[in-house]
Amino acid sequence: MTPNSTGIVPTGEISYLMPLCKWHNSTGRNGIAFEHTETRMLELKGFMEGDSALTFALRLPSEEQYSLLYFDRSHGGWEYRNLSDKSMSWLDGQPLSAMAGVSEPVREYVLFERRGDLYYVMDTNL
Repeated sequence: MTPNSTGIVPTGEISYLMPLCKWHNSTGRNGIAFEHTETRMLELKGFMEGDSALTFALRLPSEEQYSLLYFDRSHGGWEYRNLSDKSMSWLDGQPLSAMAGVSEPVREYVLFERRGDLYYVMDTNL
């Protein structure tokens, strides 16, 4: 949700997350302003600032401690894989393409490690 009459939230600005009923949430009401006082809202700062759908997915909760973001040349796009400690020990000395299950060599990648709620870049060639 946005208080902007245009419905557009500029990058880095504030938007709001709020629960709505089916009637209020209908796409048939897009662009129609309404007042709502019966619920609480969550203020979101930094709208879409420096985040893509892929990097968002990369940070979704996972049992694995590591995530690999890489460019898959055979598919022509960025992909990611969550990796366990076991995968990481197997990876030692092996090409990333063997671990990622792609036929082409992985040339562009970033390897992240999860530590609690934080992510650290462990290795990259970008």
